[in-house]
Amino acid sequence: MKKKIVFLALFTFISLILQGCWDYMEYEDMVQLIALGIDYDKDSNETTVTFQYIPTAEQSHNGEGSQGSSTQDGVIYSATDKTLFCALLNLTNQTSKYIFWGYLKIIIVGEEAAKYKMRDLIEHFNRTPAIRDTAYLVITSGKAEDTLNTYDVHYPMPSGEQIYNLTALSKDTAAAYPVSIQDFAAMLAIPGLEAAVPHVTSVNPKLQSEKSEAAHRISSIAVFKKDQFMGLLDEQESLGYSWITGKPARTFKVSEESEKADTQDIFYYRVDRAKSKIKAEMNDGKPVIHIHVTVSAELRKYYSHKGSNILLPEDIKIMEMKLSESIRSDIEAALKKSQKQLQSDIFGFGFTFYRKYTRLWQTELEDHWEDIFPNLEVNVKVDAKVENTNQNIRRLIIK
Repeated sequence: MKKKIVFLALFTFISLILQGCWDYMEYEDMVQLIALGIDYDKDSNETTVTFQYIPTAEQSHNGEGSQGSSTQDGVIYSATDKTLFCALLNLTNQTSKYIFWGYLKIIIVGEEAAKYKMRDLIEHFNRTPAIRDTAYLVITSGKAEDTLNTYDVHYPMPSGEQIYNLTALSKDTAAAYPVSIQDFAAMLAIPGLEAAVPHVTSVNPKLQSEKSEAAHRISSIAVFKKDQFMGLLDEQESLGYSWITGKPARTFKVSEESEKADTQDIFYYRVDRAKSKIKAEMNDGKPVIHIHVTVSAELRKYYSHKGSNILLPEDIKIMEMKLSESIRSDIEAALKKSQKQLQSDIFGFGFTFYRKYTRLWQTELEDHWEDIFPNLEVNVKVDAKVENTNQNIRRLIIK
């Protein structure tokens, strides 16, 4: 009997102190964000914040999001204020649900906000533990609000989800590389290295007539100098950035553009592996950078003027030379744009000097790097290897 009383008292005590999850909330009572857009108006000094979330079936049934716009099953809200914090606070007053940041995948920043408010954005995101620092950052032409309100009718998914997928897959074509909040903050802190972020645009196909209907594309890189957006690298320059920095590039390559050469003279390659080695050197008191890029590729198509299926040694040598020249052209385009026009060291040449000549960097180079970089001597060497030359590439035989 005594044991039963003790057990009953213990059971009652445990029941009182274990009341379940103290912060438990029903799934339908939360707004689970997937995308966030940031815009800035320099004339009015106002910041506009736009978020997109996917409503649950219960929220859709109850009409949640009636004050916002619906884009391919994604609900969008916007709010404007003088500061980012107040704009975010206004957003919480527009929905009756609790805003949950844990599923935020991507942050889209308009070009004006990227020019004038990037430091404030990164500082706010770093100080907000509810926002994951693994969320991707992208820069968009025009306004982020318009980009989120634009959707592709051929893909039944919210625009934020589609842009996130495009960003994650961009590395497969070397068009750009995903950059998270954490990555961007690290690039701001590393000496001798400037930030580079994917850039998204909206392309209107001819078959789509509505203004809000368009296809999103990531084919360029947004370049920063410290915390300020400076400009864009185009598709060729972005590929050159990939070669220089040794990003994993698995992309198609041609020896020459079709508008510059006859199709019978063009070689078509598939790049499998690419490596880059950047070496810093002081030559007669002047800083010099040496870049050595090695590329392995497969030949996907070529036209034989001799009518033979067999690749001769001289044919292989020409193919590898053409591939090397094409890659060198990409690299030189990226160097010219970043050094002469944007004047931003996104390749980390300064960081290479910092690691090898730390004292020299701290005492002489760092304070003058903005003047040194535009005229920095860069030597480029490209070694390309076509690996499938032991295979016959047969011509189409027509009887």
